[in-house]
Amino acid sequence: MDELQQAAYRSLQDMDRVGMFTTDAHLHLSSWNRWLEEHSGLRRADVLGRPLLKLYPKAAARLEPLYRQALEDQVVIISPRLHRYLLPLPPVERRGEQYMRQSARILPLHRDGRVIGTLTLIEDVSERFLREGELRQHIHRLQDTEKALRRQERQFRTLVEANQDLVLVLEDNGDIRYLSPSVVSLLGDQPELHIARRLPGLIHPQDRPAVIEIFREVRHAVNQAQTREFRLRGQEGDWRMIEATFQNLAGHAEDGGIAVYGRDITERHQAKESLRHTQEILAIRNRVAEVFLTIPDDEMYAEVLAIILEAMNSEYGVFGYLDEKGGLVVPTMTRTIWHKCQVADKRFIFPRETWGNSSWSQALREKQTICLNGPSTLTPEGHVAVTRHISLPIIHQDEVVGLIQVADKKTDYTAEDIALLESIGGAIAPVLDARLKGERQKEARQQAEETLRLREAKLTSIFRAAPTGIGVSVNRIITEVNDQVCQLTGYNHEELLGESARIFYSSDEDFETTRNDLYRMIRETGVATLETRWRRKDGTIIDLLLSSAPMVPGDLASGITFTALNITEHKQAEEKIKELNALLRAIKEINEALLRVKSEPDLFQQICELLVQVPNIRFTWVGLVQPESFEIKPVAWAGYEAGYLSDLRVTWDDSPHGGGAIGSAIKTGQLVVMEDIAGDPSAIPWREAALKRGYRYMMALPLVHGDLIIGALNVYSEKQNVFGKDEIEFLQQVAGDIAVGVRSLRVEQEMVAGLIKLQVMMIQTIEAIASMAELRDPYTAGHQQRVTRLALALAQETGLAPDRTEGLRVASLIHDIGKIVVPAEILILITCQT
Repeated sequence: MDELQQAAYRSLQDMDRVGMFTTDAHLHLSSWNRWLEEHSGLRRADVLGRPLLKLYPKAAARLEPLYRQALEDQVVIISPRLHRYLLPLPPVERRGEQYMRQSARILPLHRDGRVIGTLTLIEDVSERFLREGELRQHIHRLQDTEKALRRQERQFRTLVEANQDLVLVLEDNGDIRYLSPSVVSLLGDQPELHIARRLPGLIHPQDRPAVIEIFREVRHAVNQAQTREFRLRGQEGDWRMIEATFQNLAGHAEDGGIAVYGRDITERHQAKESLRHTQEILAIRNRVAEVFLTIPDDEMYAEVLAIILEAMNSEYGVFGYLDEKGGLVVPTMTRTIWHKCQVADKRFIFPRETWGNSSWSQALREKQTICLNGPSTLTPEGHVAVTRHISLPIIHQDEVVGLIQVADKKTDYTAEDIALLESIGGAIAPVLDARLKGERQKEARQQAEETLRLREAKLTSIFRAAPTGIGVSVNRIITEVNDQVCQLTGYNHEELLGESARIFYSSDEDFETTRNDLYRMIRETGVATLETRWRRKDGTIIDLLLSSAPMVPGDLASGITFTALNITEHKQAEEKIKELNALLRAIKEINEALLRVKSEPDLFQQICELLVQVPNIRFTWVGLVQPESFEIKPVAWAGYEAGYLSDLRVTWDDSPHGGGAIGSAIKTGQLVVMEDIAGDPSAIPWREAALKRGYRYMMALPLVHGDLIIGALNVYSEKQNVFGKDEIEFLQQVAGDIAVGVRSLRVEQEMVAGLIKLQVMMIQTIEAIASMAELRDPYTAGHQQRVTRLALALAQETGLAPDRTEGLRVASLIHDIGKIVVPAEILILITCQT
């Protein structure tokens, strides 16, 4: 290093406005200037030679990738807009900041064309950053003011250019001196002279006297102006509402006269009337809503009906609802007209089959409002006289939930009355529907409100209303997260802000794949939603439903807002369902196998092969107790055996080979579970061979035949504590099925052996009887055997079935059995016989 370089280096070391330190390629500190000593509180002698990442361990995860880029020969610039600071140094003046705002550069140091270390320059920009922020706010205020002025200028220009005000100048005698074009446009395309002549007649008769009186008053009062609203007939024959100011021009013009400045305020007047009408409707709806919320059910209906009758200027009415069977319940009848009604069979519950064809039943069936301005002809005898009425079905989500009927207004009901009643019905419908759903929905609503209250109480940031994790990233750097993200990941805010989103993923490949999929979906549809996996700070993996959208639509560079919903339990539930479905399929197939198999070896083998298809079962085998010894012999197995059974020795005595799960299950007749083969002392004789094949968990289930335990079904898994209550009950059922299968096969074998024995005894008896017959008649000895051979030959030639052939053989052997009872003197008679 020459003298000039040394001087520059010493200057950097002694600078009191910029922090400077250097590291070698392993990030061990090799220099630490005076500025850093002052602001970090760490002396140069105490830090030289120490690793930078261990000097600030809490910031290590954030610093390491930055310095890795510098060591890869890249200049790293740290802007306080995206990264508040490089090193967590205390601020000179806090002003709400925990750490000093810093602008930093990390430069690679070269020697002989290779990077040998890094040089870091840090500048305290806290005050400048705050001043820049204040300046930006001032500029924004100036810009907003300028925009407002420009907007006002455009509005004024538009008003001037498109002025539609009416201007008239009248002589003192009332003649019209001037008409503006807007007057001609309003009153029709006619010569001005004609308009002037007919103008007084275009004023509404009710308003004409007042207009004339104002004209007279203004004519005699110099510089006096008066304003009046009146109706003027337009060119379409409709009445237009005009707001006009009358002013005497004697003090402003030599010719004097009366100036009339008018404006067509019809739309404003209509809007005002509409607003008034809307406010009246809103007031009525608010009164109805208050009744629903504050008054019990039994009293609520009458209170609501009273409000409706007042609003509709009607004398009578009813308000009811449909019950679960579809019948109309009208509790208001007992409060309003019950005492006036003289119907013999009066009631306030009307089953659907009793509705008849009146207007209210028609309204309910057709879901339509029905208005009749005339006496009702379908009221029963004794009913209150109805001169005119409206029947309104209360409909919620296309289902009728109730009825409002008003009657006997002094005048006919109008379209406005119908609209008002329908508006009231629309407000009542959802509240009434909620009431009718009962306590179950009330409890659900209360639970939802309580959940919402608790959720709002927990959220303290600008993301307070969000039930999921929400964050913002700019150029893949995390700039904001809410408490939910911290809870999901185990990191706090300081550990996440300024970090790359890579911190959430187990590998670079997962990070890039998720980013590419999200960006592709955002470019295609504007938003993206996909399932992914995050790694928590403690290393555990969670499943997430991740949704993202750009802060400015179509501009990914503006930043990405993301939401993260933990669906780990949902995914686990799905896996649990899959496992249970696999268990159900295995049970079905095992039951079918029990019906098919014809021997115990086939039964054992098929059970083992079906069991290894169940998730988490790596290997299974069946062992039978040997009657001559305490040995347990494997007779069937399936799965990853890999020679495990070839050297296996298992007994059920008190030796070490009989103390494991299998021996204990056979001795006790109870299921035995070994949750951790590696740590269970009773597994020592087989531990090494089991762990070598990936067995971490095993279960032994005794096989019971009658009062005897004939063996055990043994199941192995590569996971510890893998089977829950459902799986264990399933395996116990399988063990029971095996025992049932064995018992069935052995009973069947015993029955077959007994049947064969009976058949042999029967044949022997038949042959003995045939021999006795031949002994009785020596002259015909051998005749039955010859008949039998001939019959069998005929049966074979004709293709007779085996069972029928056997029956023919037996019948042939005894077809002369009747000779047994023939007297001997007849059988041995020597004389000629006929």
